[in-house]
Amino acid sequence: MSTLSTITAAGAVKRSVRIDLGDCDDAYRGATFDVWVTPTRAHLETFAEYTVWLNEEPKRAQAERDKIADGAEREAFDAATSERLEREMWRRLDAWLAETWLNIEPDEVTQIREHLQENHPAAWDWLYTHTLRAMNEYRENLTKN
Repeated sequence: MSTLSTITAAGAVKRSVRIDLGDCDDAYRGATFDVWVTPTRAHLETFAEYTVWLNEEPKRAQAERDKIADGAEREAFDAATSERLEREMWRRLDAWLAETWLNIEPDEVTQIREHLQENHPAAWDWLYTHTLRAMNEYRENLTKN
C-alpha cells in the first residue's frame, strides 16, 4: 500500500485526551470529557469563526444602537439585542463543544454548561479552559517531537 493510500484510508483521525472535572473539584470526580485533540481544519475554523463573531457582533449591534435617538427605544433595543447575542453565543459554543467532547451526547452539552454556570461557575470556566488547553497542548507536543 502506498503512503498516500495509507494516509487517505485513515480519514479523520479522532484522538482524544480525557479530562476529569474532578481535577477542578472532587465533587465532580468521574465527570470525564474526552476532548478531540486532532480536530479537522473545518472544526478549528468553526471555532475561529465563533471568536470573530464574538468580537464583531457586539460592535455591529452598537452601530445599530447608535442610530436610535429615543431613550425608550434604545432600552428596548438593548434588552432584545443582549438576549439575542447571549442566546446565539451559547448556541454556537454548545454546538462546537458537542463535536469536541467525543463522549458527551450533543443534547447534554447545554445542560452541562447551564448546570455548571448556575451552580459552580468556576468549574465551568475550568472545563472550558482545560478543553482548549488539551487541544493546544496536544498540538504543541506534536510539533516538539
